[in-house]
Amino acid sequence: MDKESNRWLSLYENTYKIINKIVNDYGTGILPDFIVKDTTTGEFIPSPPNFLESENDGNYYYNACRTPWRISMDYLINGNADAKKFADTLNAFIIKKTQNDPTNIMAGYTPDGTAISDWDDLCFNAPFIVSAACSEDKTWHDKVRNMCINYGEDVYFGDTITMLCLIVDDSGWVVPEIGDTSIRGDVNADGEFNISDVVLLQKWLLAVPSVELSDWKAADLCEDGRLDVFDLFLMKRMLIEKNKSSLSAQ
Repeated sequence: MDKESNRWLSLYENTYKIINKIVNDYGTGILPDFIVKDTTTGEFIPSPPNFLESENDGNYYYNACRTPWRISMDYLINGNADAKKFADTLNAFIIKKTQNDPTNIMAGYTPDGTAISDWDDLCFNAPFIVSAACSEDKTWHDKVRNMCINYGEDVYFGDTITMLCLIVDDSGWVVPEIGDTSIRGDVNADGEFNISDVVLLQKWLLAVPSVELSDWKAADLCEDGRLDVFDLFLMKRMLIEKNKSSLSAQ
């Protein structure tokens, strides 16, 4: 994996650490619109009121209403265990809170689960279709789905979110296939093939202690599933050709 991929993976994993903390702290699965790092404790907490947009910045409101869809989708598509934990916690909370009636889902909650509005809104209701799809409770899932389908006219925001949630629920979300992104010869996976890769492979073949190949497949130039001096020979020849091309371009 190259450095850029590692950075994205680190961001992905750290984001779930923050999500898990909020889920564990409140036990509802309700995430606030914005989360900040407490300057005193270093802990991640709901933002204060009017941090960025309104008095509900630290509540589950018109930004965070999409989290039951976006996070739960990571379980449905990628099987992420943290996303499953989030969905299960959220489902248990909302079923109990609404007394098993999705028409009682309100437009906003505090992180501990207290409703902050006395009305419903489709952009809050629809994302629960996706979190419900992560559970084994088909009855609840069907109730939420049917309610949203029969909700009637709504504004652009709610209708768009509903459409996207239904696409996920119907297994219609298109996930791009990830091809082989490795660079031939780039055994140290720094995003470029150069002399350092040749030296690294040579040291590895000589069994120099502590030498590891970040992407050994990039060195399998003979495509026989193993690395040997023949791969090293081809790698050296490939480097010579690369240098010739660079000189010609100057």
